[in-house]
Formats: sequence, C-alpha cells, structure tokens
Amino acid sequence: MLTALVLAGFAVAGLDPYADLTTSMLGLGTLGIVTLQALAALSVLGLRLRAGHGHWWKETLAPLLGFAGLATSVWLVVGNFDMLTGSPSKVIAALPWLLPLVALGGLLYAARLRSAHPLRYRQLGTRHTAAPATPDLSPTPSGDRHARSQ
Repeated sequence: MLTALVLAGFAVAGLDPYADLTTSMLGLGTLGIVTLQALAALSVLGLRLRAGHGHWWKETLAPLLGFAGLATSVWLVVGNFDMLTGSPSKVIAALPWLLPLVALGGLLYAARLRSAHPLRYRQLGTRHTAAPATPDLSPTPSGDRHARSQ
C-alpha cells in the first residue's frame, strides 16, 4: 500500500518512478543513516556528561570530532540533494525535509505512548532482554509430554 502511494505521488509530480524514485530513496536512506550516526556521537557526549568520568579522548574529543564531521556531511547532503540524486526536480530536493517530520511524528507518538500506556513505553527498549519463557515439559496424565503443544 505504501509503495503504491509513493509511486502515485511520483507520478502526480511528473517524475520517472525508475530513475527519480530509486536515486532519491537511496539518497534519503543515506541521509538518514548519516543523521543517526551524528546523533549517536552526541549520545556518547550525553552519557559522558551524566557519568562525569571517562577517558577524555574516547568519550569527549573523538565523539565531538565525529559529530562535527557527520553534521557537516548532513548539511552538505541536504544542500546538494538534487546533485546527489541527479534530479533537478524541486520535489526531490525537498525530500530531506521528510526526515525531521518523521522524527517529530515518532517523538509525538512516544510521548502519547508514555502517557497512555506507560508499561508498553517502558518495555520498548527492554523486551528483547527479558528471559525467555521455559517450556512446560511436565508429563501429561497420558504420559506424553508433547501432547499439550499439539
């Protein structure tokens, strides 16, 4: 369904679904990854400020240098997105601005989830760390321990 909507949007804008869609989505994915890497570098600094200790190079200077380089890359990709994708279309040049909109939508959803369903919100980042349930291998009255699962 989402694919059909994206293709319809490109068709309405008069863009070639093969040439313009492929390059713009690859460029948008690349921009998203570089942006997340820049935010990860900032998170290391945030942890350093909270903990108040650590190695100055690993937890202060290296993340700052990494963030500076990645933020410059984000700025260059956004500013030259049409060149990156090879399309002079204004629609494609505006695609990078979808990332902040999606991020804002995610933050708003998280805030709503936090207030409406606090248990689900707390489990977001920890569900994979929960101990797996152990199967019940006790014998059934008929003596067949696998009868319950069938």
